[in-house]
Amino acid sequence: MSWMGIHQQVKKEDFGISFSFLSLFLNVYFYFSSLVDGWCTSQLKIVLLGGRDSGKNAVGNLILGKEEFGTEERTLCSRRIGKVSELRVTVVNTPGWWCDSSAQNTPKLVKMEIITSVALCSPGPHVFLIIIKATSVLSEKRRKALEEHVALLGDAVWSHCMVVFTCAEKYKDTNSEEYVESGGKALCWLSEKCSQRCHSVVPSDNSQRTVLLEKIQKLVTENGNSVFEMEAKILWVNEEEKREMEERTRLRLKKMKKHRSLIQNKSKGVTNIRIVLLGAKGSGKTSALNTILARENNPKPIRTVCCQAGQEMVLGRLVTVVDTPGWWMNYFCDESSNFDRGELALSSYFCPPGPHVFLLVIRVDRAFTETCRRAAQEHLDMIGEHIWSHVILLFSFGDWLGDTPIEQYIESEGEALWWIVERCDNKYHVLNSKMKDKEFQVRELIAKIEKIITSSDNGCYYKLERKVLEQLEGTMRREKERARERLMKKKKQ
Repeated sequence: MSWMGIHQQVKKEDFGISFSFLSLFLNVYFYFSSLVDGWCTSQLKIVLLGGRDSGKNAVGNLILGKEEFGTEERTLCSRRIGKVSELRVTVVNTPGWWCDSSAQNTPKLVKMEIITSVALCSPGPHVFLIIIKATSVLSEKRRKALEEHVALLGDAVWSHCMVVFTCAEKYKDTNSEEYVESGGKALCWLSEKCSQRCHSVVPSDNSQRTVLLEKIQKLVTENGNSVFEMEAKILWVNEEEKREMEERTRLRLKKMKKHRSLIQNKSKGVTNIRIVLLGAKGSGKTSALNTILARENNPKPIRTVCCQAGQEMVLGRLVTVVDTPGWWMNYFCDESSNFDRGELALSSYFCPPGPHVFLLVIRVDRAFTETCRRAAQEHLDMIGEHIWSHVILLFSFGDWLGDTPIEQYIESEGEALWWIVERCDNKYHVLNSKMKDKEFQVRELIAKIEKIITSSDNGCYYKLERKVLEQLEGTMRREKERARERLMKKKKQ
């Protein structure tokens, strides 16, 4: 590439004079240093890996020299192509996982996309950058989670990996060696796994791009300019699973569009709606209550210990919502405490004469395993065998989906979630508590509930059998009496 060519390329960019001169110098430096180091490829293909909010988007923008990746997290891979000097650079950003979650608890959709990243760099990427926020602590739990997610690509991937620490401007003088030395055993393990290939960057500082690219270039030349090639069978199976999932998603979307039109045409307005929220601990039940009743979320959420009812006028209806204690997502019914089981069974008692609907809350940013399915089934069956005709699945943390339809999440998760969806007669709704316009999604939910109220063959609300209710009330009275006696004894001591 000639000096004139480089100058013309820089001139095309709409930067100030000083930055143009800096870019000219860096491009020339990078171009000639590549020749010395044995660089002999006109393309560079990079895949970004890491947990959520690790800074993958910012590193991708730094490499390409412009804002190509948005700040929001995505559930699907995104690929961008740019030019650095005469080098054609492809950057694939993968969806992040929760840092403390094992691969088993990561949604299937995310794991499929991590494998898909290789196919988006055909015949394969030169480098995988493992992005870690410098201010975060890489605990053993997080290290194991990282190892499991990288392992989806196979053991051979490590020879193409480099760790990139993202840091703020005030930490720009701290080098990667210092981060590793102060990071403990987990970070030392990761550094050794990547053959000490570590680098730290301030993503907002464009002047750091060239040094980062030099480190990447060095790794590529050490690998003989070869790309990472995944087993063809793994890629083929992944592609087939995606194709089948997309076809199922298409059919489900078609079916649900028809169902939505029926709801809009046939649902009749009601003046009183009673709801009970059910779900595992941390599923987002309390946040759902606040969204439905148009209340502000508590910045420091408190665990729901006992059933609590809230009531507000919502879209012209008097809406009562009962929040209940959650069960551990991996615990079956007989492993939950007697107190929690009693509260769940009595939840209908808090919205007399009974709830119109039970909302079973499930997080979309977590895998829904067979254990989760069985736990949900057992806890709901305990409330009553006729409960399922009154259940709507409420998918929480809808912001995690981004622009991915919920139907794609359902079809990617597998049989455990399919069973629950079918058991609820395909009644489900997505709630995004971070969306500014929450009224629209609440209005849609109310319409679905009204459809159940007006078309239920088993009565418009769920009725707890009197015999069961009397037994539960008797049990609760005895427990409260024992608790009162214990408290009195303690006061006397």
